[in-house]
Amino acid sequence: MKKIESGNVNIVIMITKGDIGGAQIHVKDLAVSLQEFGNRVTVFVGEKDTFTDMLEGLNIHYRIIENLVREINPIRDVKAYREIRGHLKDIQPDLVSLHSSKAGILGRLIAAMNKIPATFTAHGWAFTDGVDPKKQFLYAMIERVTALLPARIIAVSHYDRGIALKHKVCKAEKVVAVQNGMPDISPDLFAEASRAPPRIIMVARFKSPKDHEALVDALNELKELPWELILVGGDGGTQAAVEAKIVKLGLQEKINILGYRSDIDKLIASSQLFVLISRWEGFPLSILEAMRAKLPIIASNVGGVGEMIIDGQTGYLVNNHDELVAQLKILVGDPEKRTQMGLSARESYQKSFTLKVQLDKTFKIYNELLVK
Repeated sequence: MKKIESGNVNIVIMITKGDIGGAQIHVKDLAVSLQEFGNRVTVFVGEKDTFTDMLEGLNIHYRIIENLVREINPIRDVKAYREIRGHLKDIQPDLVSLHSSKAGILGRLIAAMNKIPATFTAHGWAFTDGVDPKKQFLYAMIERVTALLPARIIAVSHYDRGIALKHKVCKAEKVVAVQNGMPDISPDLFAEASRAPPRIIMVARFKSPKDHEALVDALNELKELPWELILVGGDGGTQAAVEAKIVKLGLQEKINILGYRSDIDKLIASSQLFVLISRWEGFPLSILEAMRAKLPIIASNVGGVGEMIIDGQTGYLVNNHDELVAQLKILVGDPEKRTQMGLSARESYQKSFTLKVQLDKTFKIYNELLVK
């Protein structure tokens, strides 16, 4: 009998983009864990980029689906369909695990046509709260049609499961919430939250829905206090505007843009406060990275973030500019509170958000599909 823990499963994991984001880290952790059991793992991805470099370093086999792109493009989508179908015919997987919208649509269709068990993990919906209503309607309609296919749907937060049900994407029994988890780190990567002056860190690509400018605006009101900010993440199109705002406000000496970095765990360990400001979210892994490192967190109260942060205990949830300024002022000026909240964040991570907790639930779903 095929079972993940027996190491006898041939599995394909597919994701659209080849840059590094939360979904790619999720796929990487999943692939590593599956291979450690002895399973055969192949990752399909739409482009060669930093994510495929990471896979190569971990000896995880991958194939490039050249026409798999995020944008709706009928000609390339048909070509991608044929590419994926050909690769699946060659590999003959026992299970297909799909991540990101386009991979989820094409993958579920091909898996259904070939009677291959499949899951689709939604790392935040394209029709979530905060998205333009016209786009919400379109994307929800597309998902309703795709959800008629037999693949099981995994939402990375209870919030996202609720969004799917709110938009009547599928029946309640078809979608299950499995909150993201992260592998632990060694104690030498724990942060010293009490160190002064505090270094604030935000780890996020310069791309909507991340709102770096809102953080810069808030910190501008506290520029007389001792702090520094580092912004870590690749440029998705908004970095130039953020740089311009920093210059306009005269904050060049206090704010540094580091761009994409592969040593995020070390940068977090060198910081004293983690901030993530977004217009909408799924279940951001960057917050878990901060929690496991004993950092207090200030984050926008959107998406599944409220499932991660215990407001007033492990950090602060903020709903607007004034709240962001107020909570930043508190934690910038109170090293003891930063330490207490950081310790509580670490305890919450250990209890609820380790990679093992996530994988146990995910592999249970995989095993259920393998015996059907």
